[in-house]
Formats: sequence, structure tokens, C-alpha cells
Amino acid sequence: MFWSIILPIQITCLALAILSMLLIAMAPRIRWKRRFALLMSVLLSVLLFVPSCVAITLVADQFRFGRFSYENFSEINDFRVQRFLPPSANKILVDKFSSGFRARFQIEPDKLDQWLDELRTETEFDASSRISRAISKESKTITDMELKYINQLFDGFQSAPELGFEVIEGPRGANGAEFTLWVDRKNGIAFELAGYW
Repeated sequence: MFWSIILPIQITCLALAILSMLLIAMAPRIRWKRRFALLMSVLLSVLLFVPSCVAITLVADQFRFGRFSYENFSEINDFRVQRFLPPSANKILVDKFSSGFRARFQIEPDKLDQWLDELRTETEFDASSRISRAISKESKTITDMELKYINQLFDGFQSAPELGFEVIEGPRGANGAEFTLWVDRKNGIAFELAGYW
């Protein structure tokens, strides 16, 4: 949930610590006592902490979130995305945000099924979601209302799912992370919505 603000907080703390050390070190040059410089650096750190975090977050988010295109799985450098995408996926379009991502990718249906079976046996997922795919899949097709939702959700992803796509709920992690797939087995295209903390 709060993972996305950890990096800005770390950068802010480091920057403010360096600023404080410089201010204390330069105190004699600007004719301040070191105790006064320490007091001023603490006061400045308190006043600048939130604005610095916000500014650093705005800059960092330009590189961490947004739309990214990958030719294959090995090009992805974010473990949160890799965790919920099949390694055999290719022509991947990902729209990342702080609490998850949307994705469109191509994959052979057999490889997708194999990945789902492997994923459901991993110990990091909740025991209630570690049941066989045949029991939990409950393959269903998309209704008209779901189609409208999905078209809004995947707006701008070249082509959104149409009627007849299979809906697959992925296993749920112990921390509540999970994903939903909309799979067109005939054309080997999948749309995914993943959420994590």
C-alpha cells in the first residue's frame, strides 16, 4: 500500500541529512554557533520534509509509473509486474500505477494454462487460492456490462476485449494481491488487471 512512498522518503531523508551536515560544517564560516546551526538544520528539515517528499515523488513517478512497452518478459525490470505476468508472454503493453497495473499481451493458451497451474502451487499465495485450476477457474464469458467496464478499463490499449473472452481469476496473495485475466484463446491475446500492496 505504501511501498511507492518509501523511495521518496529515503531520498528526502538523505538529502536533508546532507544539507544539515553541510549547514553545521559551514556554521563558523557564516558566523553561526554550531548549536544554532544544528537547531536551524532540524527546523529546516522539519519544514522541508513534506514538500521535499512531494517534489521527489512527482519526479520519481514520471519514471516508475505510466505506460511501458516490452517485446518479451525478460525486458521487464519491475518485480511487481514480473510476478503477475507469465514468462512466455510477448508484445507486452503495461500501464503501471502505484497499486497495480493493467496489461495487454500475447501468449499461447497452453503456456498460459501451465503458468496458472504453477502459480497456484506457489507458497506465497493464500492457501484458499491453492486449489486446482479446473476447480477454481469457473471459465465464464464476459457479459455486456462487464464489456463496458473492461473497455473503459483498457481504453487506449489498441483493442479491448470483446464478447467471448474467458475470465480467469488468479490466485490471491496472503497480502491481498491478486489479478484478473481476460483471455481470447482463439487469438492468443490476454488483458490483465493486477492489484498489489
